[in-house]
Amino acid sequence: MAVALRYVDSSGDSKESFVGLVHVKETTSSYLKSSIDSLFAKYKLSYNQVRGQGYDGASNMRAVVRKHKGVSNFFSMISTLLNVVGGSSKRRDMIRDINLEEISRALGCGQLTTGTGLNQEQCLQRPGDTRWGSHAKTLKSLVAMFRSVIKVLEFVEEEDTDRTNRDQAIGLLMYFQSLTLSSICISC
Repeated sequence: MAVALRYVDSSGDSKESFVGLVHVKETTSSYLKSSIDSLFAKYKLSYNQVRGQGYDGASNMRAVVRKHKGVSNFFSMISTLLNVVGGSSKRRDMIRDINLEEISRALGCGQLTTGTGLNQEQCLQRPGDTRWGSHAKTLKSLVAMFRSVIKVLEFVEEEDTDRTNRDQAIGLLMYFQSLTLSSICISC
């Protein structure tokens, strides 16, 4: 669920701020309300003078993404990332191999358990233009493979012969490492 706040500032100007993406396990009204309550509590926001407006559907979500510069830039960076990291079979193989090493390491130190259907080989998912759920799958795969993706970007930055790929890798590393994603990374 994407959460954005629209408000009128003290000068009377209309403003919009992207608050964040919230993973929701179900879409019942009570669960969505609980998720919004948690988000408001996390950021110490008050419900005084709040008016709600909700959207469901890809066309509405695409409009929100295009309208908000921060969200639009984020998904543009994701698109560039997918092109750089997944742009060659060599880099796709690197992602797979590094991710396999990460999973093996995590299994070895007890951070992951084994079992039927667990720890399957993963790949970065490309989002579809018409399904908002595909964007969620893209983000989920990126979160799961974040350390592997960073290692491939570092390789491209140092070793790729294509200057455009190197420049994009440098920009992507700076962008994604500036985000607060340290809680996503698996450490042992």
